[in-house]
Amino acid sequence: MYRFCSSVYLFAILLVCTLSISGAEIQKVEGEIFSVTAFPNRALVQRKYVVPTGNIKSGAVRFIRLPVSILPETLRVSGEGLSVSGVAKTVNPDDSERIQSPVEKQIEKLEREVRAQNDLLTNYREQLKLVDSFAKLSSERSDREASIGVFSVKNWQMALDFTEQKRSDYQKKIYLAEEKRNDLNASIQRLRATASRTRNNDRYSPIEVDVTYNRGASAGAVILEYQVRNVSWTGVYDIQGNSESNDFTLVSHAAIRQNTGEDWTNVKLTLSTALPAAGSTPGTLTPWRVSASSFFSNMAKTRGQMADAAAPMLEESELRDEGSAPLVEPENQTETSTQTFELVTRETIRSDQSEHKVTLAQDQLNAKVSHLAIPALSTSVYLKAKMKNTTGRSLPAGKLSIYLDGNFTGESTMPGLIASKEEFELYLGVDQRMQVKRNLKRGNIESTGVFTKKVNVVNEWEFEVNNFTSKVKHLTVMDQFPVTMDPNIVTRFLGSSRKDVAQDQNGILTWTIDLNPGQNLKFDFAYELIVDKEIWDRIIASSPVRYQKNAAPNAAQEAMQYNLDDMLQRKR
Repeated sequence: MYRFCSSVYLFAILLVCTLSISGAEIQKVEGEIFSVTAFPNRALVQRKYVVPTGNIKSGAVRFIRLPVSILPETLRVSGEGLSVSGVAKTVNPDDSERIQSPVEKQIEKLEREVRAQNDLLTNYREQLKLVDSFAKLSSERSDREASIGVFSVKNWQMALDFTEQKRSDYQKKIYLAEEKRNDLNASIQRLRATASRTRNNDRYSPIEVDVTYNRGASAGAVILEYQVRNVSWTGVYDIQGNSESNDFTLVSHAAIRQNTGEDWTNVKLTLSTALPAAGSTPGTLTPWRVSASSFFSNMAKTRGQMADAAAPMLEESELRDEGSAPLVEPENQTETSTQTFELVTRETIRSDQSEHKVTLAQDQLNAKVSHLAIPALSTSVYLKAKMKNTTGRSLPAGKLSIYLDGNFTGESTMPGLIASKEEFELYLGVDQRMQVKRNLKRGNIESTGVFTKKVNVVNEWEFEVNNFTSKVKHLTVMDQFPVTMDPNIVTRFLGSSRKDVAQDQNGILTWTIDLNPGQNLKFDFAYELIVDKEIWDRIIASSPVRYQKNAAPNAAQEAMQYNLDDMLQRKR
């Protein structure tokens, strides 16, 4: 009996304690965002709630107003100076309701004004109809008075002036009302665009997190961490140097954007090249079956849709395509598979998708500078720098701003992901101290077969290059001749006045030249096209341009000059 009473007594004590804990009010907190680690496709956010000091050794808090872009499966809770005894994830639909922002209130106000202007326009147009009806009645009355000989010019003039004045007044009112309505609608469109960019700022996730804790003798804090979507960062670079020097300075930046639904205010920011969403396993290969239908256009369409789906759409996609410069380390990276950049200063990044730019590093690189010209595509000569990545880290693809001799010369892109110690090439813009020209010297029909009915057309092109600098310049000139894919058409490279020309199987021609200071150099190359006369006649008929040299209307007619670049629709 005694043992039974003791058990009942202990059960009652436990029941009272349980009821007292469960009945205690849970304190609702938001916590302070103090640390963010941004990845190329998401971010890890840490919130901290500092538990006040006091006699209470245990308690419970509820983290509320978490961002709408939260990934619920990534929620984690830990403690500093206290132990966490329980974590529960709840759903509160009330907190997911979108709070109306000042922008939306302004939109509603303007929409009311638009409705008022529409009412005014309706009223003015009805009154204008009444004026027109009055004018019609006045005209009919004047006709009757004239028919019976009692027509009054004065009364008719007064009625005419009245109707014209009223019509003018209402037309002016209609014009002003329409103009005001258009201005209001334009303002509404601008505000809606702003609201669209920041709509997540005013929305919260329905998810809330309950945490129970036991505090020690000292103060403690509850740490809530989670991952969010709608975050990206990419590499942005400035390269600075002198066109006469091989030493360049590469300044690496990061362009960060976020539209998570919460501002990051004065946070400790770390950037990482890791891709959490990519998974840690490579996947499994499955049998690849092909058929004739595999080569049809529907497959190309499907692949295009897949590429579009993987594009950097922060609202829907967590993956980034090649053009969006994902910050991923190469497989053969020996130092580390991923890299992190911990910023020294605290940063504030608004949830409005605007670009926030931070500087990561500044490095000195040595380059071998040369020049490249492709006269068939451009009359400019371009600077090219061959460098080696000696920064000790990978350089992700990204936008590159070029500064030469203290001037901004243009923009380019870092050519893909560049591993540490890897060599790469950059184009640094136009060197205006170098010139190149390309002219058609000869475009004649050399021969026409009598029996075979073949047409042989020769194009001879001349280059003229100039070095207006005070140093020897290493210049590469590239051009090409057509390569046939039709058994009825024959093309042939006839040679160049420079014997150092290199030729590949695709018809690409390359000359490597060392130009002395102030040197002017001319050289040429030629190719021929042999085609059936029937095909040639069709080419001539479809060509929009006729090539013929006439010095004057009465001058002797010269042979037709045919520019095969244009006639064969060479891609430029």
